Amino acid sequence: MTAALTILTSMSYIMPRPDPHTLSPRDVDTSMLAFDITRSVRHYLESAPGATLTPAHILAFSQRSWRLNPDHADSCGLILAVCRTPDLNRRQVMGVFKRGRGGVDHFINSPVDTPDRFVVLLEPASEEEWNRFTGHFLPDPKPGEANPVRYFE
Repeated sequence: MTAALTILTSMSYIMPRPDPHTLSPRDVDTSMLAFDITRSVRHYLESAPGATLTPAHILAFSQRSWRLNPDHADSCGLILAVCRTPDLNRRQVMGVFKRGRGGVDHFINSPVDTPDRFVVLLEPASEEEWNRFTGHFLPDPKPGEANPVRYFE
């Protein structure tokens, strides 16, 4: 079993929080990046009725091709995988990851997309970071912030 699978199997499954709250701006700092994986999650759950969403799914959906600036994204320590609520106004954290795997390049140009799209190699964040953010809501987006990649500045 690989190290990534070992980490994933030891992590908790996505479970609803009894007390979700909106993270304050000081909780979400400038070293974070959020990927909106709503479309991938929706497609998966619609194509496999009754399926369970696991951290492995969240990781796979987060590693898809994203339009981003790798120099800017390289300064981000944590990557939050978020899904929009049904009213599309709130974004709930589904998983917390960090860049790279074992020191290798963690931004790879997507071979099937335009040159400004990158596949981001991720690994789960520490259990403490995972539990600190997962299930809570990001601060509300400002008008016009519809980009599925959100830098916190």
